[in-house]
Amino acid sequence: MSEHPREAQRHLKKINVCDDVCYCVFGFIGRATLGLKVALISARFDALVDKHFKHRHWTIDRIEIRRRPEDGTDLKIFKRDCSYSKFDTFPIATSPLPDNIIGFRCLAISCMDDNVIAFLHRFQRLFSKDLRLWLSIDSAYNRSWALVMRKLWPLVVKNVAELRLDGLTLADVQQHITPAIVRDCANVQLIKSTHIFPEAPGGDASPVGQALFEWLHTPLKNDLPKVFGYGGKFGDYYETVNRNVEELKKAFINASTPVSYIVNFESRLYGGEPFEFENKRTRERLKFEHLKCDFSLLKRCPIEWDKSRWDPWNFHSLCLAGGKMDSIVVWFKDAEDDE
Repeated sequence: MSEHPREAQRHLKKINVCDDVCYCVFGFIGRATLGLKVALISARFDALVDKHFKHRHWTIDRIEIRRRPEDGTDLKIFKRDCSYSKFDTFPIATSPLPDNIIGFRCLAISCMDDNVIAFLHRFQRLFSKDLRLWLSIDSAYNRSWALVMRKLWPLVVKNVAELRLDGLTLADVQQHITPAIVRDCANVQLIKSTHIFPEAPGGDASPVGQALFEWLHTPLKNDLPKVFGYGGKFGDYYETVNRNVEELKKAFINASTPVSYIVNFESRLYGGEPFEFENKRTRERLKFEHLKCDFSLLKRCPIEWDKSRWDPWNFHSLCLAGGKMDSIVVWFKDAEDDE
């Protein structure tokens, strides 16, 4: 190419860049730059950018459904930037989502009414098979609880792989999380609760605790271990953990069919020493150990267990997040959220 500027410019005009190359380059350019700058270069680029936007697949990062902070009214969708310091607001969609939106990362909900439920029905096609549902709802929000369990739960139950019940009182769980709901969780791999521990049937065991015990002893179809995280603190929970660890030990000794699980809780909630038992009928071991991070693991697994397969789940049981999953967070803490 000539070193003379005018000659170089003349040659550049003759260079024909095919559309496919342009589309590849567009993938590295921000949407605002594409729409506000590149599209204005020429009629051809305007058409290319328009086609790029129509055919490219998009994943929603994190959005929140809540009321406007100024007056507590008017439900809006809030989308924050990466620093979480700024956000854009959008009206709740009343029409189906565009076909080129194929997924999402996190949907946070801090208010619940029929409009939100209608939006979730339109949003449902984005739910993946591995969905994390996180419920943190104060006791006072009875109407919201009813909507969540009656309307939201049926939408997500087939996709939920992790269920987190954070900050719920024992009364909340017993009133709103029924045994039938827990039994719906047969394919859920991880459950975290701050107040309910798996309890063996009989005696004064709560119905939900018994349902959790049944869930823990129902194998997953993929043979991965189920994980239960207990977030109770020291006090009344000490007796709960001690009693039920002994029940899990008895169930293991008397078992005739195998099942894999990991249960974790704070070390100070169990007064016993580390132990390890084997069941020759099921070819399993039940191992209890204290970890350096002040947590303890009760692990039921095959005697000939694959360390490379189990170690990641030992870690995930502590952080209570089995890898990257799409998440729905239902969070009610302010009085106006239950209108």
